[in-house]
Order: sequence, then structure tokens, then C-alpha cells
Amino acid sequence: MDGSLQQVSFGIWRCMICGEVFLAGQCPSHCPFCGAHGEHFVRVEDPSKAPAESTFQVEGELTELEKKNLQASISTELLNTTFYSGMASKGDRSTTEGIVLARTYKRLSRIEDEHAGVFCKLLGVEKKSQKVDEAVLKANVVTGVWKDDVSASVLREEKAHELYATFATQTDKPRLKLVWSALADVEADHVALESHQKKLLDAK
Repeated sequence: MDGSLQQVSFGIWRCMICGEVFLAGQCPSHCPFCGAHGEHFVRVEDPSKAPAESTFQVEGELTELEKKNLQASISTELLNTTFYSGMASKGDRSTTEGIVLARTYKRLSRIEDEHAGVFCKLLGVEKKSQKVDEAVLKANVVTGVWKDDVSASVLREEKAHELYATFATQTDKPRLKLVWSALADVEADHVALESHQKKLLDAK
């Protein structure tokens, strides 16, 4: 480098899955909010040319099956949000590994919460009105042992991936099909990440 100033050009990007806007020099590989893959981003330097808000809404009336599947998606994400938040706070952080795992699951909890928000908007309900059943919470207790909880998290992500992939085939509405397919891919990413962590923990 010759020491001269170099200008970094930042772009305004919008995720077409969660609708969030973020700044980046180039198209990132994943949405920092919901984890959607880069193929779902659009660059919008000129706000007047940004995708219309109607793009993020479902056209037509929801069928009973679509409502049921959206509600199941919300419940899945809220439960995972709570479980991962518990992992982040209860897991042993006396080692560097523990600190990294705690921060990882804190971030994953936020991503799951973002997913819940996306599904709530599609169903037309307020996220704050959605609660996880107490009996379900009691049946999904965080142990505080990384090896056990990470193993449980893999199963959660596998279930979510399978659910969303299935739900995507049970609708003819483009918006629903897109969101479920995109988030199924995100959950597959999480399966890979958490399976790797599980393998490392099991090797000890």
C-alpha cells in the first residue's frame, strides 16, 4: 500500500426475508438479523426505489392449514429462543470455549427471535401476544451442561428445518413458500454449526 486514503463504499442492503436493512461494503453471505442467504438481499441506495412493503405481505386469505403451520412455526421459534437464551446464561463460562459457546447461543437466540417476528407478521399477530406454554417450557429445561444442551440444540434445528421444508410444500402462496424455504436453509446452517460443536464436545 502507498499510504494514500482509500474510500470504502458502503451499500444499503435489505433482506427480503425479514425486511431488515443493514450497511455493507458488498453483499454479505448471510443476513445479520435472520441468517437468510445472500441471494435474498437487494441493494437500495435510493429509498424511493426500495421494494414496496406489500412485497413482505401475503397475498390472499390464509387457509386454515397455513394458519396452523404459521402458528407452529411461531411456537417453534419462541421455544428455541427461550432455550438458547437459557443456554447462554446457564452454560459454564469458566473457559474460553464456554465463553464462545455462550456468545454463540446468545446470538442464535436473537436470530430465532427474529424468525418468530417474521412468522408473526405473516400470521398477522403481535409477537408480544405469543407465549410458550408453561408445560412445554418445563419439558424443555436447559441443563447447564454444554455437551447435553448442544446435543439438544441439534435436534431442535433438525426439527425446525424439516418443519419449514414441509410447510413450504403445503402452500401455493409465493411469500409463504419463499420465507419457509429460506428459513429452512437457515436452520440447516444451524444444524451444521451445532453438529460441529457437538462433535468437538463429544471428542473430549
